[in-house]
Amino acid sequence: MGERADKKREILSPRDPMEWWANEFKSRSLTGLIWERGDWCPFCRYDVSQWREQLPNLEALGGTFFIVTAQDQESLEHSASNWGLDHLTIVSDPENVLAREYGLAITTEAIRAGAQCHYEPYTNGVCQPGYVIMNQLGVEIAGWRQHPTEGNNGGALDRPIPARVMSFVRSHVKQTPTEVQDPNDPLDDLAQLVEEVFDALPEDIQALLREQNRLPSDSKRMVAPDACEACVQHCACPA
Repeated sequence: MGERADKKREILSPRDPMEWWANEFKSRSLTGLIWERGDWCPFCRYDVSQWREQLPNLEALGGTFFIVTAQDQESLEHSASNWGLDHLTIVSDPENVLAREYGLAITTEAIRAGAQCHYEPYTNGVCQPGYVIMNQLGVEIAGWRQHPTEGNNGGALDRPIPARVMSFVRSHVKQTPTEVQDPNDPLDDLAQLVEEVFDALPEDIQALLREQNRLPSDSKRMVAPDACEACVQHCACPA
C-alpha cells in the first residue's frame, strides 16, 4: 500500500497562521490555499473533491495545497461528513487571519434565514470560497476570491474549475503554450449539483435558486410542484 493510501486526514490549527504560511510556501516550489465555507456546504464538499483530483498534478510540479476553513478544530474533528478530506491537510483558522490577509470575503449572515444555523458556530464569520497558489518567493501564480451575492447563492456557486487552474499553473511553470489564458474563466455554475442536492436544501434557499435560475434549464424543479400563482411570481406563498 502506497504512502498516499496510508496518509490520513490531518487538521492543523497554527497559533500564528501567517508565520506557518510563510514557512510553508518557502519550503517548496508551489503551495496553495483553498478556502471553503464548511463541511455543511455541499458545494464546498464537491469543490474539495475536484481539487483533490488535481493534487497529484500539483505534486508533480513540486507543490501541494491546504484546505482552509474558519471552522474550529473541534468541529472539524467531529464532522459527520468529514469533507471527504482523507489524505488532505485542513487548516483551521477561526480568526480568518489568512482569509483577511488575502482579501477574501467574510460574512456573518447567510443569504437566507434557512441557512443561518450553519453560520452561528463561527465566532468571526464564515470565510467565502477562494484560492491562491504561490511560488517559493511568495508571488501569486493564480488566485480567485468569491464575491457573495444572491445570484451565486451567497457565495456557494460560480467557482473556478480546478482542472483549468492546474492547466494554467502547469503551463506557467513549464513555460509552455496553453489554451487557458484565464484560470478563472469560465466559472462553473454547478447547476447539475444544485439539481442533485436541491431536495436537502432549506425551502428559502430552494426558492432563491429558482428565483435566480440556478437549476438546469430542463429541471422540473424550476417551479415548485404545488406552486400557486403567488409562488410563481414571488417564490413564496403566504402561510
